This record gives sequence, structure tokens and C-alpha cells, in this order.
Amino acid sequence: GVQIDWDALLPAIAQALLQPPPRRVAVPTSLAHPKLSTEDADQLATRRDIATFTTYFPASNQARLHNIQQVAALLDGTVVPPGAVFSFNRTVGPRTAAAGFDEAPMIRGGVVVPGVGGGTCQVSTTLFNAVFLAGLPIVERHAHSLFIDHYPVGRDATVSYGAQDFRFRNNSSQYVLISASATDRSLTVSLAAPSWDRSVSY
Repeated sequence: GVQIDWDALLPAIAQALLQPPPRRVAVPTSLAHPKLSTEDADQLATRRDIATFTTYFPASNQARLHNIQQVAALLDGTVVPPGAVFSFNRTVGPRTAAAGFDEAPMIRGGVVVPGVGGGTCQVSTTLFNAVFLAGLPIVERHAHSLFIDHYPVGRDATVSYGAQDFRFRNNSSQYVLISASATDRSLTVSLAAPSWDRSVSY
């Protein structure tokens, strides 16, 4: 395909605005290669689960449930190529009202306060534990400022768009597929690959 070179286009538009009419700007483009080839997709068709983790939550807070389900939907189906670094914030995007997120309880500065996107960290924590069980190296992870007793000790991962991220590296030779699904009481994240030759003990 073809992609626009925005870094070159925007300055060109700004420069053209300073010129007398008629104003014309050539749109600079470059060739865009697919992130996943047909051969890669065929290999993933015969994938097997390599790690799965489930966390639980009460169904009473509908706003928090909505946020968890929305993040899970954004995460579901993500493919991490060999050698690539996965970024939670880059994949999920900003958690704002404009992006469809609701206000729900979140931990900030060691206290629980209402905030848009509350519940997102349940997804990042569940993903972190699946990545941990798959034996993939963690590039960036931050603990909550409060202990949360329904996560394994030392195995939580808080995120904040533009600040704290959860990132891991796929240091295998396999494409890794992330699957995420949420019910009204639980969230499950699974990782799958065509083959896997490592195991984790802890």
C-alpha cells in the first residue's frame, strides 16, 4: 500500500499558506509494507496457546466493567512480530471520554479516586501475567502505589497514557497473537504462537 509522509506534508502545507494563490502541495508518500504476510498468517492459523491468565472483579461497577471490556476489545487480536516490542499505551491509545471511556475508580497517588478510564490496569495486569507465564522479557512495568490483594504479589502492572506504560519484547522467532475477552465478572488474556520451546518456573 501507500502511506502519507506526514512529517514532510505538514511543513509543506504551512509553507504553502504563506504563498499567494493558487496554492498547491504535492502529497509525499512512501511504500507501506504489510506488518503480517500471508505466510505469517498461515502459520498463526495453526497456533497453540502458550500462556493464559484470568483475573476477576465484581460486576457492580458498570462504568469500570465497560472500560475493561473496551480495552479488552482494543487489545484482542494484536499480533506481536518476532523481535518487536509491544506497548500497551500505543496499542490501546488514550483513555478519554472522547474515546468512549467512562469515569470509574482508579488509584492515583496512593489513593482511590474517580477518573476516566478506571479499570484499565486490570487489563494491563492480566496481560502482564500472561506474558510472564510465557517467558517473554519485560521491557517496562510499574507497580501500583497501593497493594491489591486479588493479584499475585509483585505481579501487577499499572499504566497511564503518556506516562507509565507496560511493554514487553517478543524475543522469540514466532509471531505471538494476543487474545483478550471479558465477561461481567472476569477477564482472560491468552497468548498463542505456531510453536513454543520455553517454560517458566517461579
